[in-house]
Parts: sequence; structure tokens; C-alpha cells
Amino acid sequence: MNKTITLLVGGALVALVAQAAVPANRFTASEDVVADSLSQRTWQKGIASSDLTWEAAQQYCESLELGGYDDWRLPSLKELQTIVDERKGGLPNEFATTAAAEGGYFWSSTTYPGGEWTWTVHFGLNASLGRPDHPARVRCVR
Repeated sequence: MNKTITLLVGGALVALVAQAAVPANRFTASEDVVADSLSQRTWQKGIASSDLTWEAAQQYCESLELGGYDDWRLPSLKELQTIVDERKGGLPNEFATTAAAEGGYFWSSTTYPGGEWTWTVHFGLNASLGRPDHPARVRCVR
């Protein structure tokens, strides 16, 4: 079970997330995708080739054809938080684990009330709010 605490730090909202460890054998990787047996979701194994604005990230996911699927979308904040492996402080080994694939902030589809900000996730660190017109990394889900 996840527990999220939202704090105002230096004028920015930051959400700290406490999570249980990822169960062994939960994820199965193929060449391009990672299947999650717990949530029944399929994740993009890698990431978009460049950082994108929030709107461009949504378009990227909606047009993605990968692993024989064409129904990809930008994940919610909660969905992104479910794939963090607290034991290693990042993504499970089944995901492409280059510095670019794990480092940096990743867009979620979750907006903050008022619509000026969108939640992002830095795997192994935290969730925070990002401006939709600033680029961030993208990993899609279906």
C-alpha cells in the first residue's frame, strides 16, 4: 500500500511516497514491453527518445505502436508510483535501466487542481509538480 504526503517546500509542492517492496516475479520483460502481473498493465520498456512537453507526451503515447499494441496512454501519478522498487531505489530490473530511462522526471496524466501544474515522478525519489510547457521524460502504459 502506498502512502503519499504532500509538502510545500520552497514554494513548490512535493509529494513523498512510501511504498511496499515490489513482489518477486511481478514483472515480465520482452524486447519492447514489461507486463505487470499485479496490475495487469503493460508498460513501455524504454522511454521516448527525447524529453517532451506534457501535451506532446500525451500525443506520443496515444500514437505509440509497440509490442503489437496501439492503445498506449500517459500513466497516472498512482500508476507511475506502482512501478518503483523501493529495495533498489528505482525501477525493477525488467525495465530498461539506463541512466536516461530512470533519471529525471516523468510525466503523469494527473493534473493538479487548477490545471496549471501536472504531477511528475522521479523514480526512487519523489513526485512533484511540473509546468506542462517544460519538457520531461515519457514512459507509456496500456
